Amino acid sequence: MMDDDRPLTTEDVEAGLRLIKRGKRASPPEMIKGPAEAIESLLAAVEEVDGE
Repeated sequence: MMDDDRPLTTEDVEAGLRLIKRGKRASPPEMIKGPAEAIESLLAAVEEVDGE
């Protein structure tokens, strides 16, 4: 379980992406919309941090 005070790392993001990709292969597109939007938001946040 992730510590809420700890910032996300690249490894956290990569692990999340692997889980989403597995779900995409196993789930219909309408079930992916929520997680896909969440991961896009997460990636945008990572890009903001990397750009600083």
